[in-house]
Amino acid sequence: MGHQMPMDDSSAAAMCSMNMSFNMETKNLCVLFDFWRINTTGELLGSVFLIALLCVGFEKFKQYLRIYQRRLIKSSSSSLNDSDKLSINNTDKLIRTGLYCTNILYSFIIMLIFMTYNGYLIFSILLGSGIGYYLFNSEVIDDKTIACH
Repeated sequence: MGHQMPMDDSSAAAMCSMNMSFNMETKNLCVLFDFWRINTTGELLGSVFLIALLCVGFEKFKQYLRIYQRRLIKSSSSSLNDSDKLSINNTDKLIRTGLYCTNILYSFIIMLIFMTYNGYLIFSILLGSGIGYYLFNSEVIDDKTIACH
C-alpha cells in the first residue's frame, strides 16, 4: 500500500503529489508552493540548482552571522559589567533579533523542502549545504550542532 494522499480523477491535475515516504518522483511535484510545480526534467534540474544555491546561500548567511557576532563581542567587550555579560544597545539587539528570525525562516524553508521526501531535492540540499560549508566555514571549531536552526 502506497503512502500517497488519495485523489479522485477530477482533482488529480489540480493537486500536487504529496508523498509520505522517500521517493524519486519527477512528475507533479510541488516545492513549497503550488506554483513551484515540477513536471519536466528541465524543471527538476532547475529546481535542484535553485535549491542547492539556496543552501549555499544559507551557509553564507550563517558565516555573516558569525562575523556579526564577533563584531558585537569586540565592540561590546569594553562595556563588560560585574557579571561578565556583554551588553548591547537596543539597535544591535533589534538587528540581532532580525538576523536570528531570518536564520530560523531560512532553515525551516530548507526543512520543508527536505520534507517532500524527494531524493533529487534531498540530494540538492546536501550538495548545496556541503558546497556552502566548504566555501564559508573555515573555522576549526563549529559551535553549532546539526539542527534546523
